[in-house]
Amino acid sequence: AESNFARIFETKTGVAWNKAVRGAAPKDEKYEFHQSIRGGVKGSWFYYLKNDPLGKPNGWYEYDEDNAAEVEELHGQYVASEHAGRLSTRFVRSSTSGFTYKVLLSSMTQQNTQSGKTRPIQRTITGLPPQFIPK
Repeated sequence: AESNFARIFETKTGVAWNKAVRGAAPKDEKYEFHQSIRGGVKGSWFYYLKNDPLGKPNGWYEYDEDNAAEVEELHGQYVASEHAGRLSTRFVRSSTSGFTYKVLLSSMTQQNTQSGKTRPIQRTITGLPPQFIPK
């Protein structure tokens, strides 16, 4: 089983499994072997809603559980890579809203790919929403 995995890994990444380095820049047109930070403090993720067309009050709203876990993983990869630009922009599909968001970790914003609306996002380690109001 391991030799089969090693063969597929090399096909996908262009790197032999026994020589792979997590977080190394990917070879052209190949997959990247991500480094993640594990075992640290789990963060909670929030987006700031302002002037909602459906009338929700302005304020910080928590990500749903699945999207929070996904963005937390992406954030861990971004931090582990020492904020590599290639990992700063990722796409997340919300199962609750049905929208896809472009998450820009370098600017801590999310953009709805359908409407183009951009909102601030924040990670907290207290589980509580951020205490500031973005401009």
